This record gives sequence, structure tokens and C-alpha cells, in this order.
Amino acid sequence: MYKMKPLLSILLFLIVFGHSNWLSASDEKVHYQIDIKEPAQHLAQVTILFPKIQSDHVDVIMPAWRPGRYQILPLANGVQKFTAKSTKGDNLEYKKIDRNTWRIQLDNPAKIAVSYELYANELANRTRHIDSTHAYLDAVSSLMYSPEFRQLPVTLDINAPRGWDTVTGLKAASGRDSFVAKNYDTLADSPVETGFHEKYLFRTGNADFEVVIWGKGNYKGKKIARDLARLVKVQKNYWGDYPFKRYVFIIHATSGARGATEHLNSTVIQKPRWKFQKKSDYLDFLSTASHEFAHSWNVKSYRPEGIDPYDFTRENYSSLLWFAEGGTSYLQDQFLVQANLMTQKEFLKRLADDLDRYLHKPGRFEMSAADASFNQWIALSGDRAVNDGVDIYLKGNMLSLWMDLMLITHSSGEVSIRDIHRKLFARFPASIRGYSQRDMIQLLSDTGMKDAEKQWKSFVRGTTELPLINELKKLGLSFHYVDSDKSDNESTEKKEKPFSGITLKDKTTLIKQVLKHSPAWEAKLTRNDRLVAINGLRVTNKNFETIIRSMEIDKKISISYFRNDELKQTSIKLSSMPDGKATLSVNKNINEEQQKFFQKWLGKAVEIDTPEKN
Repeated sequence: MYKMKPLLSILLFLIVFGHSNWLSASDEKVHYQIDIKEPAQHLAQVTILFPKIQSDHVDVIMPAWRPGRYQILPLANGVQKFTAKSTKGDNLEYKKIDRNTWRIQLDNPAKIAVSYELYANELANRTRHIDSTHAYLDAVSSLMYSPEFRQLPVTLDINAPRGWDTVTGLKAASGRDSFVAKNYDTLADSPVETGFHEKYLFRTGNADFEVVIWGKGNYKGKKIARDLARLVKVQKNYWGDYPFKRYVFIIHATSGARGATEHLNSTVIQKPRWKFQKKSDYLDFLSTASHEFAHSWNVKSYRPEGIDPYDFTRENYSSLLWFAEGGTSYLQDQFLVQANLMTQKEFLKRLADDLDRYLHKPGRFEMSAADASFNQWIALSGDRAVNDGVDIYLKGNMLSLWMDLMLITHSSGEVSIRDIHRKLFARFPASIRGYSQRDMIQLLSDTGMKDAEKQWKSFVRGTTELPLINELKKLGLSFHYVDSDKSDNESTEKKEKPFSGITLKDKTTLIKQVLKHSPAWEAKLTRNDRLVAINGLRVTNKNFETIIRSMEIDKKISISYFRNDELKQTSIKLSSMPDGKATLSVNKNINEEQQKFFQKWLGKAVEIDTPEKN
């Protein structure tokens, strides 16, 4: 049953204007109220009271994107039944002047009340979602603002159905489900989760934490809370202190939605409801939580120029998103090892998989990390993303690995990338200014990297191959491929398998991707060609890999295929690629210097596997 509060409707809002506690507060505030009136229909009513406006018009804006996702989104399409009224209850004229801006006309200076119905059924975008069991409202996707009043203090009241519990990173005010924020930017970075939840509380150091889980699944809430408590302590030690007094983990156990987004002192993590129990699935969850929590420092406490402060109306360009995102990806599993939530072996396996994916992306020679960051708003997709571009997360991960290894080895194990993060945290608070590429180069040079500017030009602004394999050797690590049925440390002869460069779409013989400069690429095969036969034998999705593996390396094969409904034929000369699983293993003869470097890198002493005696 829906529970009513004062100001439920815009009519009542205007009748009591100036008399309600909510309305009689200082003029130097913006007041928001969200009434979740029809949850089953994904609807809420939003009412905003703006202070006295002196000009002949005021613009109210629904942001065009949300922080954490560098893409222009149609957030304004959730707004319907927009109204603007004066203190006398008169309707004010308005018109939309662009996709997300409403311009309201005034004859005289006045306070105004804006109201609109909000449609919220976009769970997967982590923007806004309301149903009969909960509401998740990312404020930047749900609440309009006026640039004129963006820096004023904010109050927020939530009217939710009876029995729902409301959680947000915002500071609580007097009254149930009432909150305050320093300004709109704080509000915008503090999503609201209200509904039926499992909830766990813990405290570490000088900060309080809440874990709120919506949805049913095979998770164990108490274990999640215990493990997160270990994780946050490790990250606090890494940076030296928490940048907040309170933090909220919002977890959605659901279907059809996955991903996560960082916020000022909270995060939302979406995970398929049956993907918590298996060890590898649970590690994926913890790894995501580690990533988002680390953003409390890297992005929320310090971030690159160009995205500091946020401009909610347009793209925010930066050439350093690879460090903000990929640099966080680089740290996330290290923190799990240090918290004893992931073993060294599990960590090295995941890093080997990342290395393998990176080394099989031709786009790393086509686009720099700096360019990929700047162009993230129009990021490539499909086969072009692999052949002509780089992913800021994976590329940033590999660049951070290179940067860390260089700092460690150049300083004889005295400094690491941790020193860079700590200096950024101390010197570039997001409330003052963002850091630049020049700042990063100077920090690297001051911290001990040799020829920092030259190396930055080659590896960050350029596409020179990162010397990762050789640098890892300095830590006593070996990257190689082993048979899937052999242990990582079991000696095995290096094997190769035939390679065409073709990847098929699931359950079809349509080509999904052709790797640049591969045999299929040289034969002019391309995406959406439909394979029919190889050497005159019918091809299916199930037998394609088997057929290729049965062929000889450096031998030509004939391929029949359809393109635009025309049957065509070509031949390709198969090349080779490593056969087996990518592996990072510790050398049995690792020396003392390498062990010192390894411990500086991972934060724990190296574990050396020794063969079992019969």
C-alpha cells in the first residue's frame, strides 16, 4: 500500500506553499520530492521547488549522460506530463529548446514548482527502475536541475510504498526518508535504492558500511558482507584513508542485467541471480566490487581534467580515461589477493587471460590509449573494436601493469604505481582541479621512471608494443601456453594449431569477426559472410573449429561462402597460433631480487610451487 506524505500532488503542493516545513526552508535551497505512486507501472512523480528567480526565464535540464558511462543517453525520454507553476498556482509557459532542456518563462520574479511524471524501467542501464518490489533511481537520470542553482544545497524527500526501506549515500535529514546534499552534483552522484532488501552493516576504521541486496539468488549475504569488510580495509591501507565517513554497496541479484557503476560514496553492482555460488562466479563479483570501491579514490577523489567538474549537458573529453578506468581494473584483483580472497594462482590465471586477450587484439597497433580515451564517447564496436581500436579498460590495465613494473624495476623495488595513486590523491582533489597528461609524466619522472616523457609518447600517445612479457620476467614470471589437461608448471612442448582468423556468430555459420592481417583477412573474407563449405565439405557452427584443427599449418584450404546471396569461393593459407591455455607461472629458480620485486608488485610474498614427491 502506498503511504502518503504532504505535497503528494502538485495541487496540494501549491495550496500549502510557504506553510509546509518542506517549503518554508531557506530560499537558498532546492527541494526535491519523489512520490513512487504506481510502482507496478514503473512510475514516480517528481516535484522540484526552486528559489526565487529574478530573470524572465529559467532553464531546467535533465542530464544527457551519467558519470561512469561515457555515452550520451536519452535520459530525458523518461519525463512526461511536465508542468511548471508559480506560487499563485498559475501555469507558467515553457518550451523545450533541445533534447533535454525545458525553458520556463516568468513575468515577475518568483519561486516556481516544477513537476513531472518519471517513467523508470531501465534496470540494465543502471539509470532508473521501479517495480512492485523496489525502486532504483540514479539521481542524474531522474532529477532535473537548473544551472542557475546547481551549487545550492539540496533536500530530498522520498515517498515510497509502505514497508519499503530507503538507502542512499546521502546524509539523512530529520524525518523518515528525508536527505540533504551539499549541491546538485552531490545529489547526482548518490543513487537511491528503496524497496525490500537484505541488509548488512559493518564498520572498519573510521567509516560505516551498508550492504543492501535486492532480489533473490544463490548468494550468501553474510559472507558477502564479511568479505567486503576485508576488502575495504585493504584498499584503505593502499591509499592511507577513506575519502568518506559512510559507504553503501547496492547489489542487484537479477536477470537480464549485469554490470556496475561507481558513485561518490556508494556503488551499484548488478549480477545474474544464480551467479554467486560457483567459485569463479563469486570471484568475478568480488573483483567487480573491488573495482567499483577503488573508484572512491581513482575517479571520485581525483580524476583527469576534462571530466572535472562534470558537464552534464555534453560529452566530457579526456585523454586519460584509460588510467581512470583501466588503471582501476589493474588494481582490483591485487586487492583481492592482499585481502586473502583470491589465491596467487587464481590471480596469475586471470592476469594471463587478460594478457592473452590483449595480445590477440590487432587494434593495439592502430589506436593509442590516449586516442581511445578521447574517443570513448564514440567507441568502436564489433570487429572494428578488435581490429582498429583498443578498450580503455583492457589497454589501461596493460599500461598500468607496464607502468608499475617499470617503476619497481627502475627503483630497485623501492616505489611502485601505488606511489603515483597516493600522490594523485594528495595533490589533485576533484574539488580543485583534474590532473593532466603533463602532470602524470611529471609524477612518473619524480617517482623514478627513466625517460618518462619519451616512454609516455611511445606507449600512451603512441602504439608501440608494450614489453610486458620481458618486464614480467624481472619478477620471476613466465608467460607461456600449456595443454589444457596439464598443470601450469608441468613442462610441455610448445604446440601450435592451425589458425584462420575467423570467429563465427553463435549457432550460425555467419562470420562474426575476421582478425586483421589473418589468413581470412588477406583472402578478403569479412563480417556477415556465410560459410558453406571447406574443401567441399559442409560447414556447421559445431564442426567449424574441428575442421580447421584437422588441417595442416601453412596449407591452403578452399572456402565456399555466401555474400549478399551470391555464392563465392576463395582459398586461404592457414597460419598458426599457440595451442593451449595462456599461463603465468613462477619460475622455480626465482632469485632474491625477483622475489623482492614480486612482493612489491603484488603486496604479498611469492609462493613457489614445488613438485610433490612420490
